[in-house]
Amino acid sequence: MKIAVCDDDRHDLQSETDMVRDVCEELGVEFTIDTFSSAEGLLSSELSYDMIFLDVEMGGMNGLQAAELIHRRNSESLIFMATDYNNYIDEAFNKHVFRFWSKPIKRKKVVYGIESAIKELSQRKRFLTVTVNKKRTHILVDNIIYAYTENRMSHIVTAAGTIETREPFKGIKEALENKEFCEVHASYCVNMRYVVDVTQDCVVCAYGDKKYYVESSRRKVQKFKEKFTEWVGGTI
Repeated sequence: MKIAVCDDDRHDLQSETDMVRDVCEELGVEFTIDTFSSAEGLLSSELSYDMIFLDVEMGGMNGLQAAELIHRRNSESLIFMATDYNNYIDEAFNKHVFRFWSKPIKRKKVVYGIESAIKELSQRKRFLTVTVNKKRTHILVDNIIYAYTENRMSHIVTAAGTIETREPFKGIKEALENKEFCEVHASYCVNMRYVVDVTQDCVVCAYGDKKYYVESSRRKVQKFKEKFTEWVGGTI
């Protein structure tokens, strides 16, 4: 899950980011957080965020103006608005705001808000839920680059890092089965969203400037190429 926090007050930005990070870790959410000190900086990012925490009162473009532009770009983003002034609440309702909070933000509201966001996103997108160190962890399927098994452990590789679990790889593959995932080896399956090249013994995935070389079997690579070609054709 990709999260952005935007506030031009350095202290508020840090405290809000720390609180969101702490709550996500407590809830077992797999996430990344980017911080911005201006709405212009947030809007200049090419990334699409699942949750965005915005301050209303900022120098330059304010949060309400930014929320309108964010919604036009990606209507799937859930926007949390925070302000010292309650008189903004009526306008916030017209800016597609998911939750509106008064400062100082209380932790229990952040917990409830993120729990609500997870439920909302779960209805739109799929999550893979696994147990890591006896704790349930929720991973947004779109963020999974590939998954594999090694030494009786299942490894789930995401842009934020690799998650290891003792849950059987067979069950994970079955949970990931849809038109976007494909088995390239008995021990590996990849998300075709991230594939950039295919060789006789390797499938190359990429995210940002990082590349991932995923082992493939010659027996499965031809079938993978056919499925990948079909998938690419269906997405154009």
